Amino acid sequence: MSNYKKVGQGSISYVKYAESKPGQVLVEGTYITTRDGTYGPQHHFRTDKGDTIVLNSSGKLNKMLTDFVAKGDQVRVTYSGMTAIAAGKFKGKTAHDFVVEVDSSRHSEVSEEAEEESYEPTTSMSSISLDDEEDEVETSAPTQSLRAVEETKKVSAQDILAKYRKKA
Repeated sequence: MSNYKKVGQGSISYVKYAESKPGQVLVEGTYITTRDGTYGPQHHFRTDKGDTIVLNSSGKLNKMLTDFVAKGDQVRVTYSGMTAIAAGKFKGKTAHDFVVEVDSSRHSEVSEEAEEESYEPTTSMSSISLDDEEDEVETSAPTQSLRAVEETKKVSAQDILAKYRKKA
């Protein structure tokens, strides 16, 4: 009996935020790594089927993944639509908004090989849409279409704002 398994058999796809609907789950899987892409960070996730999903740079998403998610965490990222930017040089413009959930009961170790493998497209590739502005976002209305999950920790914009207000 062999301990070998095939690798690199899954597909890699890039999510287009402009084509996403509020309440749509963009990815549910293991957070593998973040790589520098042409237009900023690209966040790589591995699904249970072995496919790689890449979420492109977005100010709020970048911040939530950096501050609250570790490699190997089981993560669900849900698109919340567009939200007005409250402050900074892009004040008044809109930006993509997300809810990031981490399942604290499930964690996988991520090897360097898995990080490298997530970077290589193997089967199919869809195009990239990067029409996002990076800055603070206003978070006045929670997404009502998401259901609460007991064992899952939700990271909301309010959590992030509260963290930074404590530092000030």
